[in-house]
Amino acid sequence: MPELRIDPILGRRVYVAEDRAGRPSDYVGESAAADSHPVSEKPDHVTACPFCAGNEVHTPVATATVLDADGRWQVRVVPNKYPAVRLDEPEAAAFGVHEVVIESPAHVLDVTDLGVEHLTTILTVFRDRLRHWATDRRLKHAVVFKNSGFDAGASLEHVHSQLVALP
Repeated sequence: MPELRIDPILGRRVYVAEDRAGRPSDYVGESAAADSHPVSEKPDHVTACPFCAGNEVHTPVATATVLDADGRWQVRVVPNKYPAVRLDEPEAAAFGVHEVVIESPAHVLDVTDLGVEHLTTILTVFRDRLRHWATDRRLKHAVVFKNSGFDAGASLEHVHSQLVALP
């Protein structure tokens, strides 16, 4: 369960979420160099990837979805399965929202491999989620961020971003 602690040396608020250590990782046993494989060597769909289309059962239920003309999802937003903060925590603890924005149904590894139209859709989803959480008076600050690759701290290589909103 995430908790809010005060750093005894600097007096700053620190969020501790031990459950995040149990996240699955595409990089277990790999070096950072494994993160630099060309996209052409990567498959379009990975059966074990919870973010690939067809594997939705491995993620929490989507809070927002953008569909294409054929009804297939293009961008999904889900609650983070290993959150740093949680809405169901009392405000004195690690209270907040932690969502994952899955930016493509395909096992794309780099946002630069997506087209301009798709990137525009992703940015629109960021805007819409920030607006949604801005209506919750308990939350005052929000940030969208991306850990891209092993060296940045990503645990899954499938292209995604995260949104965290705090009091």
